[in-house]
Amino acid sequence: MGRPLLLLLLPLLLVQICVPVSWGLLCMQCKSSGPCQVEKCVPGQELCRTTVLRVREGREELEVVERGCAHPEKTNRTMSYRVGMQIITLTESVCAFNFCNRPSPGREELEVVERGCAHPEKTNRTMSYRVGMQIITLTESVCAFNFCNRPSPGRAPVFPPSHYLECISCASSDMSCERGRDQSLQCHSPGEQCLEVVTHRSREGSLQDETHSRGCGYLPGCPGPTGFHNNHTFHFLQCCNTSRCNGGPVLELENLPLNGFQCYSCEGNSTHGCSAEETSLIECRGPMNQCLEAMGTNGLGNPSYMIRGCTTASWCQSLHVADAFSLTHLNVSCCTTSGCNNPVRDAQHRKGGAGQEVQTENVTVAEGGVAEITCRLHQYDGSIVVIQNPARQTLFFNGTRALKDERFQLEEFSPRRVRIRLSDARLEDEGGYFCQLYTEDTHHQIATLTVLVAPENPVVEVQEQAVEGGEVELNCLVPRSRPAATLRWYRDRKELKGVSSGQESGKVWIVRSTVRFRVDRKDDGGIVICEAQNQALPSGHSKQTQYVLDVQYSPTARIHASQAVVREGDTLVLTCAVTGNPRPNQIRWNRGNESLPERAEAVGETLTLPGLVSADNGTYTCEASNKHGHARALYVLVVYDPGAVVEAQTSVPYAIVGGILALLVFLIICVLVGMVWCSVRQKGSYLTHEASGLDEQGEAREAFLNGSDGHKRKEEFFI
Repeated sequence: MGRPLLLLLLPLLLVQICVPVSWGLLCMQCKSSGPCQVEKCVPGQELCRTTVLRVREGREELEVVERGCAHPEKTNRTMSYRVGMQIITLTESVCAFNFCNRPSPGREELEVVERGCAHPEKTNRTMSYRVGMQIITLTESVCAFNFCNRPSPGRAPVFPPSHYLECISCASSDMSCERGRDQSLQCHSPGEQCLEVVTHRSREGSLQDETHSRGCGYLPGCPGPTGFHNNHTFHFLQCCNTSRCNGGPVLELENLPLNGFQCYSCEGNSTHGCSAEETSLIECRGPMNQCLEAMGTNGLGNPSYMIRGCTTASWCQSLHVADAFSLTHLNVSCCTTSGCNNPVRDAQHRKGGAGQEVQTENVTVAEGGVAEITCRLHQYDGSIVVIQNPARQTLFFNGTRALKDERFQLEEFSPRRVRIRLSDARLEDEGGYFCQLYTEDTHHQIATLTVLVAPENPVVEVQEQAVEGGEVELNCLVPRSRPAATLRWYRDRKELKGVSSGQESGKVWIVRSTVRFRVDRKDDGGIVICEAQNQALPSGHSKQTQYVLDVQYSPTARIHASQAVVREGDTLVLTCAVTGNPRPNQIRWNRGNESLPERAEAVGETLTLPGLVSADNGTYTCEASNKHGHARALYVLVVYDPGAVVEAQTSVPYAIVGGILALLVFLIICVLVGMVWCSVRQKGSYLTHEASGLDEQGEAREAFLNGSDGHKRKEEFFI
């Protein structure tokens, strides 16, 4: 692999920039061979580009870099594909300030490595020299054992990890796509997708050109499909992001189904290629269901080169047309009805049809967003079109920028419409934009731009400190919104009723809301949310601020002992667990009316009693207080002899034990009362039957229950 391969591939893959760029941008210009030099971009070029071609075969890699000026339609892009054993990668990046495409310090622009056998006269050697701005270095090294000139791992091409996308790869240069000889290719980065690019060209008097390529990369138009076709050209790009998803038969235009849409087709100017006789109506296919009309400057400098045909909506961006047809200074328009790009219809309008000659639509945009202002033209005959801002300053004069505000960009200038794009919309941009058409009579319409202001995150403040048992008042403030924001309060997922008020300040509103509710100590640390919404926010979105409640309350105290039973000689640690807000910062330990033992160590919440003796018996207390109250806890200490047998004190309070015993006694009494009541009821029923003399049915029942001798059984029962 050497320089002949480079000379073969470079004309096919590198984009040549022929038409110069504006505002005097300075870029580095570097060709595949020769020194780099400073290039001053001419009007029409607004970017610096860096184009890199890499060809890898095995462990060898050849890289060629070109730099220069570029037209604004250029974008960052990359694509990789296989040709036989080679992996070819073409990457192009653009930037927009002086010398931004300057090579990184120390980076080689062209490196060619050859390996092989050598005669014993060869020795290690190196040499460097300058040719203009180039530094050329020749290094040769030799070694004397098998495979000793194998590339080191650090110099081998870095292939992407296995978890990156794997794609089908082929190219028309070796007919691998047409012959179905697909190969697998691992993508370089997680942002790349599997691609299929198809280009067919067939013009009268020129050879037919068909190219198919599949591989990895990122191109403008992904995710696709993106396509265009007319009688002469078919461009198609489709992207996918699953493994080997770009396989299958080679895509051909005739295999795409008709979609019932029709558009006019031509390529050229009004006298050759796009004349009335050469423009024809064609049937659209596949996803290409819009009609395109584009006019720009071709590589020969013809400023009126026209393209018409069927397209997808995504192809209506000027960068796709610029790439496919090598055009600059483009005006692209698309329409969505059959035959809507008919040049004859345009001529009829220019000859004088009835109707309004300028139409506009009002536009609403959120502050910081992007707005498109469109002037629709009817009966346009090439007269002057002027667009002015609300201050009556001219923004564009017949497609030429007049006001140096880069936020305004001309997106389209065609016989049907003039469309400008405003980025980073501000309140001061609001107002009426004038679309003026200067014909025999001046016609103008006003497109009103309305700028909305989304609320910022609300600011929540408390009126005064919250105390348990009282009320807390919270205030929520949104200092800037348009229209006035709607404020809502939420607590524990339930909406609270607040009182809102608003005040207009210039073009924006200041909105406040107040809510009041009672709080207890359990509310300390709770969350209250203030939510703000208005039309400037996307549907279902809001700005929220969470406020954490700070509720102050009196302290509580409880003593925990390190062990339940203590004997003489043990060490006991008592801990006073205190709560409160604000938290008490001092805890006091006492022993009834006596002083603490001399051995006792009181440090904050803990009291340590080492070497216990019976004299340490008593009631110990811990006390804590804050500005809202006082808390006290008791612990009765009983020190037992070392040999005493004592059951461990239960931690269950006596009140709970007493309550359980009372409940058991009550249940037993209830059962006994129920049993007595049932017995008395049964006996009373029997005596009632005896008193009534026992009718026949009664006697029969008794006979059945007590046996055949009913009277005898009755006597025995009474006894």
